[in-house]
Amino acid sequence: MATALQLGIDSPAVVAPRRRGKSLTRRTYQHGYIFQKGRRKKDAWQPNEPAYVQFYRDVPGEADVKHEAISLGVCRTRSIAERQAAEQLEKLGINSTQTFIESTSTITFRQQAEIWLKSLASRKRNPLEQTTIDTRRYALHKWMYPFFEGCLLADVNNRAMKEFVEHIQPYLKTQNSERDIDLSTSLAKMLREYIGERTSGLLFCTSTGAQLLQANTLQDSLHPILKNLEHVKGGFNIFRRFRITHLNKSDCPDALKHFWSGHAHTHVSERYTKLLQDREFRLDWAEKVGLGFELPARSISQPSKLLKFRRVC
Repeated sequence: MATALQLGIDSPAVVAPRRRGKSLTRRTYQHGYIFQKGRRKKDAWQPNEPAYVQFYRDVPGEADVKHEAISLGVCRTRSIAERQAAEQLEKLGINSTQTFIESTSTITFRQQAEIWLKSLASRKRNPLEQTTIDTRRYALHKWMYPFFEGCLLADVNNRAMKEFVEHIQPYLKTQNSERDIDLSTSLAKMLREYIGERTSGLLFCTSTGAQLLQANTLQDSLHPILKNLEHVKGGFNIFRRFRITHLNKSDCPDALKHFWSGHAHTHVSERYTKLLQDREFRLDWAEKVGLGFELPARSISQPSKLLKFRRVC
């Protein structure tokens, strides 16, 4: 009778099962296949014909990769086409570890958002107030979860966020989105000089008429000014706080202060105070209250047009 040791020696070796699906350890770096239509690799390179590159792209939620090809334009030599292909693959993140993790992950946008909310409450550095966390949770449940229901996290890219913004844009406008702004005489005069002959477009915009980005305005204008004044660093909310503080120091009626601040009604009696229709009353108080500071004496009007001079040779 064979012993247990002999049976163990004669038995076949146990092979560990190979992991199925995509694996980063088995992934090789893609250089792409450079080609010209209707020509093989051994054929001479045609400098006046467009070149293309073939590669494999990971598809989120699918086990198989997708075979794609993009145009590189006209390249004089194959070496130039290879450099162009390397740049395009780098832009697309074909060989990026982050792209691979996102494409192979099955986590949804909702699951990642819940993880993010929990991290806000438990992080030790710059912890947020509970009211801020509740506001963000409300926005997720109200707007983002219904729109991205069932979407994988990898599918939520810049294009998806642009579609989301376009989707909620009509719902963000309220009855007060278009209204008259009560200004004092000095501030109205300064704005007239700033607007000049413009009759359309944004009030504050770039030289091309595009919208001013808040981050750029803070970095290039407000924050350097506050640093020069040795003032506490802050955002645009410091202007709102200053205005409300100035109103509280004045004899302005409480109902009007509440109307200018834009807060919701705190009592049912405020609905019967028809300040919205009494424009003259609001303008009189805007002149009495003033700005709380002196405007600069110099003109801030738009630069005049350049004069054309005759060229002298």
